[in-house]
Amino acid sequence: MKEKKHIILPLVLVGMLIFMGVVFVGTAFLLGSRANGREDEYGYGFRDEIEADVTWYQDGQEVYYISTMSELAGFSQLVNEGNAFAGKTVYLTNDLVDAECIEPIGTKTHPFSGRFDGMGYKVMYTYDMQDWNNAYSGMFGYTEGAEICNVGILAASALGTEANGGLIGYAVDTDIKQCFFDGDILASGANTGGLVGMAEGCHFEGCYTTGYGNTTGSVSYENDTFWGGFVGYAKDCEFNCCFSDVDAGYLGENADYSPFGVAVGKAVLCKASHFYYATENGYMKGCGSGETLPNGFIEITGYEMSVLKALQDMNVNGEAQWQYEVSSGGSYMHVIIPRLQSSHYSKGEVYSLENSVLGIAGEYVVRPATEKELQQYESEEIIEIETAPELAAVVVDCMQGVSFEGTTILLMDDLDLEGYQWLPLGNYYAADNGIMGQSWDFCGNIDGLGHKIKNLYIHTGNGTCGFVGQSGYGSVRIQNLTIENCYIRGAMYVSGMVGSDHSTDLILDNNRVSGRIEGNFSSAFATMCGNVYLEDCEAKVTLKDGGESEGLTVRSGVINTKNCSYTEIP
Repeated sequence: MKEKKHIILPLVLVGMLIFMGVVFVGTAFLLGSRANGREDEYGYGFRDEIEADVTWYQDGQEVYYISTMSELAGFSQLVNEGNAFAGKTVYLTNDLVDAECIEPIGTKTHPFSGRFDGMGYKVMYTYDMQDWNNAYSGMFGYTEGAEICNVGILAASALGTEANGGLIGYAVDTDIKQCFFDGDILASGANTGGLVGMAEGCHFEGCYTTGYGNTTGSVSYENDTFWGGFVGYAKDCEFNCCFSDVDAGYLGENADYSPFGVAVGKAVLCKASHFYYATENGYMKGCGSGETLPNGFIEITGYEMSVLKALQDMNVNGEAQWQYEVSSGGSYMHVIIPRLQSSHYSKGEVYSLENSVLGIAGEYVVRPATEKELQQYESEEIIEIETAPELAAVVVDCMQGVSFEGTTILLMDDLDLEGYQWLPLGNYYAADNGIMGQSWDFCGNIDGLGHKIKNLYIHTGNGTCGFVGQSGYGSVRIQNLTIENCYIRGAMYVSGMVGSDHSTDLILDNNRVSGRIEGNFSSAFATMCGNVYLEDCEAKVTLKDGGESEGLTVRSGVINTKNCSYTEIP
């Protein structure tokens, strides 16, 4: 036994030495591989430095494109060394990951003063946005007289000593458009905001923030530091069509006295138009300073916030076209531009504003009706439509509340709408999550004068869908019009001519419809309508109906049908 012990002990010692050697060599190798990195003062470990690439920059040009982390590092280096990029535009052409390896772009001494367009791409911080010993932390440290647009920031905490923001630490006289922040906001002794830490004289358009807030307890009224879901400290700023949905994860024992605000930490001499914020928890408030926010900052429910996010996702071209209103008392939302094409907003197909009614809408002219026209149409005003943009303008005005009552629309020529994404003329624009939508009725008359509207394409997530989505009170007449080769698809109550109506009488005279119509309760001419008069109307359509169908009309109180025909095309 003793001999075995003498043999085993040396083997154990040899094994331990081998293990220690492996650990030593591995550690040395790891440290060697980090030789070009540095450890931050907060103890978060080594951070790789990205070798700066400035080969993309050529002096004298006005437009530049960057697509890699190295080029972003070069951009930061150029600005921080004194190149303000004033009068120049830098485009981002790719998503970037691990951006914590890049020093914030711009300092107080050398701010960024150009235009940065993210082109809809995102900059992601895998770990905390560390401060690089800077006073101002964010993707941009300090901007002045700049424009930042169309970029999303996915990030955790920012740790500058003076101001922290997901997008910009400190912004002066800067336009910030179509940008968002989604991540964690940690207040640690500096003015901190989800999008911008401190903002002076800035204009925000179509931006939003989501995520969670947290504090180390070092922010307080006493040391005049504030933090907000959108901006930490804002002075002389304007906000238009923005929202913030940031939940404060932990505010400490004195939550009621914490300088946290879902909208802003503190607002001085600011203006707002349609800035919405949600305060689900009792201790959360709009402004961290405890002061009353200016008019235009509106508190809404979490359900309504879901609708705003959906509307924001619709704006794939980044032009802030989403519009909405909240009724007095905030009990429900009026959605002016409808939810379209997909209930899975961030994953499915969404409505593009390019080549759409909203994108091409022009102008039309209203003129007084002649005596002969007054006898024929009983309308005091006439609109003559010759082009697609003129017709689109009528649709958009109806969406915004113009009823066209007492007006007759004359189609002066054939219109080919191939390639356009159209919307119904008048509709019930649905909201979501149990929130009431908004109904805008078309109350005028239409005379096609024997002309055609060809290749009409409508695909919405709303009900009451057709060339006329919803007609209004009184008597509405549509005559001498052909809808040729249409594709109209909606959730329910879908028709080639009129989706639904509130009118006393709907008169359809000498009309034609051909094409494909899809949706629950679909028909060629009138769905969910009251008293319908059909005369000399012809339909040759393909119906894909999840409910019931009667061909010419469905769920309508047809009063008279004369000289009408219906042919269903397989």
